[in-house]
Amino acid sequence: GSTAAHAVAVNALGAHPIYGSGYAFVVQRGSAGDTPFVTKLDLGGRFEYTITPPYAILALLSFPLPRMARYRLISAWSRLALWLAWLLCGIRWKIEGRKNLPDEPAVILSQHQSAWETLAFQEIFPPQVQVLKRELLWIPFFGWGLAMMSPIAIDRTRGTAAMRELARKGRQRLAQGFWV
Repeated sequence: GSTAAHAVAVNALGAHPIYGSGYAFVVQRGSAGDTPFVTKLDLGGRFEYTITPPYAILALLSFPLPRMARYRLISAWSRLALWLAWLLCGIRWKIEGRKNLPDEPAVILSQHQSAWETLAFQEIFPPQVQVLKRELLWIPFFGWGLAMMSPIAIDRTRGTAAMRELARKGRQRLAQGFWV
């Protein structure tokens, strides 16, 4: 099978599989689907502005901790966001075929569709680092906490040099026990 996960857009009409090499996880709108969409967005915004800044400060204070300890502390933010998405928006998901994933860290290729799978991958593939555009690290609070998780931040304007840096840092992170 393909080693790339092929994600499909999630809409509010039912279950939507996200496929990979021998596995899939399904996002399904639950019983909280009667909540007005504007209310859901408002609750999400409140989470972003009330929880994220103090959590980012906590992330910054974790700097002296070993990389893996920082990961565990900071990735709890993603688990909290997933739990709130379940509680407030009725988003349910499950993993099918988890046994087909390797036991050791590997490279995950995903067609990025939304912020949701970015959060979910923290739960599915722990511990992991993400490959991202370096500009994300400049976002106040969020970017600062993200930087503490040792992502592979690339400058997309550097072309081939960025790809070489990605390969080098990816090998390092895999050797350190992180999914990439």
